[in-house]
Amino acid sequence: MNGRHISLLLLIPALWAACPAISYAQTPTNSLSLPPVPSKILPQLPPVPSKILPRQEAPTPGNPVLWQNKWFPDRLKDEMATAARLHIEPTRITSPSSIANIGGNGQVFKWVVSEDGELLGLPVVMPGDTIKHSVATGGRPVLAAGEARVQGNVILIDNHSGHYRADPASLSIAKQKFEAAGFQVRIVDQVRAREKANDRNPGVGANRMHIEVSPHRTLASAA
Repeated sequence: MNGRHISLLLLIPALWAACPAISYAQTPTNSLSLPPVPSKILPQLPPVPSKILPRQEAPTPGNPVLWQNKWFPDRLKDEMATAARLHIEPTRITSPSSIANIGGNGQVFKWVVSEDGELLGLPVVMPGDTIKHSVATGGRPVLAAGEARVQGNVILIDNHSGHYRADPASLSIAKQKFEAAGFQVRIVDQVRAREKANDRNPGVGANRMHIEVSPHRTLASAA
């Protein structure tokens, strides 16, 4: 082997070591780079309210709860038609004498406090308890709803209403309204008994108060 061949052999390792560097130098590192990934991939959601007022939250003077006719709204048309057929209109409760037509002689009557704060009453009509709380406001929301009965010099009130189902805390609003109308108020769990046997046979039970309304009876709104 002559000196020329030896020189070439010595150059081979050097060339081999230089090949990767040359290859990488000729291949830009960003030639296969992907587009930048957005910092926020998730869609923007609307902000969550800081306070969600549940239907069961107790009313406060500055934030009263409106109870909707959400249980039987589909029956409202028929309920209003029945009241019109019987000539029954809501009575504005402004004094003890204003309930004479709906709650005289200790009879149970229905009441609501409208969203405008008006105290309105309706008679309990049997058989069938056909006049519903929704008739008092034409199905509009209420601040409170229930039943009442005068017992001596006290009026008993509860929050029984199958249409509105306001919570017991709403009775504080009703109590203020009845007291403003001149009543001494006592809040009770139930103004009248509601055993199933009594519902099938109105009049059974000493606490079952009801009135019969003829098709020609009209209840005028009290002034």
